[in-house]
Amino acid sequence: AGVYLVTRCTPLFMAAGAEPLFMVGEAPFTAQMLVSVIGGFTALLAGLIALTQTDLKRVLAYSTVSQLGYMFLSLGTGSSLGIVAGMFHLFTHAFFKALLFLGSGSVMHAMGHIIDMRQFSGLRKIMPITHATFLIGCLALAGLFPLGGFWSKDEILASLHERAHPHATEHAEVLSNKSMLNLAATHTDGYESVALLAEDDDHAHTHAAHNAAYDT
Repeated sequence: AGVYLVTRCTPLFMAAGAEPLFMVGEAPFTAQMLVSVIGGFTALLAGLIALTQTDLKRVLAYSTVSQLGYMFLSLGTGSSLGIVAGMFHLFTHAFFKALLFLGSGSVMHAMGHIIDMRQFSGLRKIMPITHATFLIGCLALAGLFPLGGFWSKDEILASLHERAHPHATEHAEVLSNKSMLNLAATHTDGYESVALLAEDDDHAHTHAAHNAAYDT
């Protein structure tokens, strides 16, 4: 809802951009730049927090916050490409994140509502369908070609590279670097989850086997 609201308020941001909030050297710092800065910071911070979580649902939740920050980062560019890219990522993110949450629900059911990933292992063999669909969701989240996340994230990076604010080249470079760091953190979040689910461990909870039929 916030992403849509900021998108609809773009004319107001454009009007407010005529008078910058303050000056950074000789470059004006506008309201839309503030949206991008907050979005980029949120995307990076939430991605890093997700790396420290062991709760499967918390990893996905912080990943969602990170992706929302990524959308605001794009919207703050103020360009038509950035606005379209932000809304496009909102659309694609809804699908692959729904797939990941459905996969986590399948795992939670099989594990007797245990959501600590440190107690997961060997589920790739017990729940191959869930493993495959969860992996697809993670790859889409990571922006792997030709999945949906690739196209929307590529447009966001393109909108930043376009430097919609011609007087803020240095700021655009900083935001672009932030977005690349966020991509790296997002990749690690997804791969960490898949690795913990697939890893074989003799001390794993074997009671998941009786719910293997749920995987179909």
